[in-house]
Parts: sequence; structure tokens; C-alpha cells
Amino acid sequence: MDPLVTVVILIHDDAGWIGACLDSIMREPGVEIIVVDNASTDGGADVVRNAAPGAQLFVNTANRGFSAACNQGAAMGRAPFLLFLNPDAYFLPGALRTLTDHLASAPNLGAVGPRQWVDARLNWQWSVVPVPPTLLTFLFWRMILRRLGTGARFTPPYQRWHRAVWFGDDPAEVPYLSGAGFLVRRSAFEEVGGFDERFFIFFEDVDLSDRLRGRGWKLCVVPKSGMVHRVGGTVGRTPSRGEDHLYRSGLRYLADRADPATRLLWWLASRRNARRTTSPAGSQEHHETRALQWSPVPGATSYRVEISPDPAFLFGAGGIVQQEHCILPDRMGALTAGRPLYWRVGAERGTKWVWSPLRMSPPDDPALRSRPVASAGGHTLRDATSRDEGEPA
Repeated sequence: MDPLVTVVILIHDDAGWIGACLDSIMREPGVEIIVVDNASTDGGADVVRNAAPGAQLFVNTANRGFSAACNQGAAMGRAPFLLFLNPDAYFLPGALRTLTDHLASAPNLGAVGPRQWVDARLNWQWSVVPVPPTLLTFLFWRMILRRLGTGARFTPPYQRWHRAVWFGDDPAEVPYLSGAGFLVRRSAFEEVGGFDERFFIFFEDVDLSDRLRGRGWKLCVVPKSGMVHRVGGTVGRTPSRGEDHLYRSGLRYLADRADPATRLLWWLASRRNARRTTSPAGSQEHHETRALQWSPVPGATSYRVEISPDPAFLFGAGGIVQQEHCILPDRMGALTAGRPLYWRVGAERGTKWVWSPLRMSPPDDPALRSRPVASAGGHTLRDATSRDEGEPA
């Protein structure tokens, strides 16, 4: 029986992650698994041979980068659908079948992605819609929101994409899909020439999304399909190199699409980041468990929480809690170590949501504690304005 899905997984010193990733895929019917090893030195290839003896394994003698290795793996398969999956991620039971059924049911869909949970407890979700840098992003959403800080009552329009996935169950059409895990028609992937191999890592997903939409294909996130993604696991060993690739790939992406002012701002941001000295995200350094708390909203039955180290919420996490405090995901604690945390809370009252203004908590803010407390404190939401769910705050 011919496979329905070719699963392509790239590893580079990911022996500690790949086992769980493979286990989640092997239990799915109708798949062929292709693992491309980009010159690992930690024995990852042996882990693959032992954990998935039926998988095709190709070991490169040099690290070819994400895009080239994924193209290499895709060419080795024959199924009509391609799943690209990070080794630091694993699918929840039935998730791949849900994605495959949805993609097969709509001929105009080129690719679909799942909901991405940050932790195995399924408490927090990561943003799954990458937001490319634009002049508006730099000059307005990021700089102005950083200046306004506490009190900003509006959100960027792209926050609607995040909220549609974080807090909804219906498929949502989006302009971009995260390369950490997505399913694409092989015909659409080959029509646009696959990944652009000029992108060693980062921005290859944004670039591919652009080219798919340019050929008339639609992209969609299917929230009823879920995976757990340990964000940053694959680049956490060498965070400085990861950030270097991020900014280099960003410049490559902007070179084909952006105006000179945007390219200059991105270059300046890369120089600023190179000078910044922070604890490496994803390192083994211990970060204390951090919790966020706020004053209760009368009549609220639950709260939606949005958090990010970025004032413009270009990326972040969302969750739903039943009380006036929450424990931050470990990854967000690492990202915000020594930096401000930006956050909003939406309180459910009947059929409406009351969204707070944007909040900025410095590392020593009383609202950020080492563990949650039962008493009310921190910031109040009483001055928020009632809006229908889904409207920007």
C-alpha cells in the first residue's frame, strides 16, 4: 500500500529529542518516515536506527542547513502529502489524521498546520503564525507600544491570527505557517520549487508561505490538530549562532521584498542584539518558576492570558485559566529572564470578553512572583472596556 504522507525530519545533534518525535509519528497509519541527519556528533543517527528501524535515514557529511536538508528528504519520498516536523516536537494522537483529512477535503488548500502546545500539560500554546518584519512593525507596533507600555488599548491586526488559534477550534485561514510542523501538498511544494536553500535556517517558512500564496494556494491552521513543540530546543545549544542565523535570514528575506528603511532597521536590530548580553535561551541554566497575578474582575468565570517578551506580540504564548494567577511556561521564563514581560488578560463575562490594556512588567514587578498566590494583587483589569470576543483590545 502506497503511503499517504511522507514525514521529513531533520536532525542535527538532536538525540535527546528525536525519540519522542518518532514515536508520535510511527503510530500513525499510511506514513513513510525520512530522517536526514545533518552531520550530528551526538549519536542521533543510532537513536533513529533503534527507535524507528523502518525509517529511511540519510546521513550528510556536513551540516547543509534546514532548507536544503528538508528538500533532500522530500525528494526521497513518494507520498502525495509532505509533513515537515522539527525533532523537538511531537504530534498528539490523531493529530496527523486530522490535518490530512482537512487538507485532502479542500483542493484549494496548499498547506495546513496544527495548534502548537508549549508544554506536555497542554496549558500554553505558542504562536503558530510567523509575522515577517515590516516598516509598520518596527516603527509603529514595536516602538510605539514599547513607549506606551502600560495602558495601550489596541492590539496589532495580526494578533487576530494568534487569538483565532489560541482560543478557537475552527480552522483559520492565515498568511503564514510555522516551519516547526506543517503538512503541504507535494504538488504545491514542487510547484513553487520547495524551500529556498539560501535560507540556512529561519524565514524559510515565511518565504515558502509567500510563494505558495503567490500561486493561489491557501494556508490554514487546524486547531483540532495539536502538537507539543519545545520551542527553541533545536537551536538552544548554541543560542548565539541561532540568533545570528535569524538575522542573516531576515536580511535575505527582506532583500527580495522590503524597502531600504525596513532593511536598515532590521540590520540595526541585529547589531543591537549582537551587543546584548543575556542568559542564553534554551540553555541548561536554571530559571525560577515565575507566576503572573492580577486583580479579579467581578463576574469573570475564566481568563484568557497573552504573554510575550515583545511589546508588539510578534511571537508569544496564550493560555486559559480559571483563577487570577498563572504559572508562566518555562520557555517564556527563559526568554524574559532579565527583561520585561508584556501581557494582556481577557476576562470572560457571559458571552463577552473584557480585555485589559497592554501591561509591561519589569523583572522585579510584584505581579511576577516565584509562585502564584491566592490573594488578589498586581495589576487591575477594572478599567478595561467590554468588547465582543475577537475584537482587538
